[in-house]
Amino acid sequence: MSEINILFKSIIGPLYNDSKYTLSFISSVNEKLDLKIDFAQEFYKRYFSQIITNENIKLEIKVPYNEKNDDSNIEIKGNLKFISKNYSELTIPYIFNFTVFPLQILFYSQEYLISFKDGEYYLCADRIILNSVLHFSTYYNNFKEKVFRKINFISLDGNEAPIPEKTENQQNIELKIKGDHYKLKPVLLKCIVNFAFSKN
Repeated sequence: MSEINILFKSIIGPLYNDSKYTLSFISSVNEKLDLKIDFAQEFYKRYFSQIITNENIKLEIKVPYNEKNDDSNIEIKGNLKFISKNYSELTIPYIFNFTVFPLQILFYSQEYLISFKDGEYYLCADRIILNSVLHFSTYYNNFKEKVFRKINFISLDGNEAPIPEKTENQQNIELKIKGDHYKLKPVLLKCIVNFAFSKN
């Protein structure tokens, strides 16, 4: 083998940042091998780990973080050096290319406008009728696999209303604003709704 050249295509970075690819190397000599990894750019060392046993070496590679937040090709290259006690060192150049895309999500409310300020989204509504239902939709522009969501609520200081009741499917989320009609005084709903996305 003169070179290891692998292309990892079409990876949605935010969904796969904790995922790993594993390359296994099986020893054909009757003694333990060690692996030394040289990097053309030491920055990428953080994405590599290895598991060495008497029989083989497993090289684990995490999906690199896409700092540009756009469609990027990330190239990691260097040398793999296989070392044993009684045999000459074997050096194999490697090139790993990752085509990493950002996760693009269209998120909108069917009833109200949504504004963005200081890293948070705000529902543009000065009042909401009790027991009404808010409908939110998500559309993933560049990802066709199933995306899992986790939704939780954080009640803030001054909140006077129950936390909304949620129902959801793959693309739509419904939040029911709970309350008692017999109460004439308006109540303040003050909470944060957190949405998290993952592949499992």
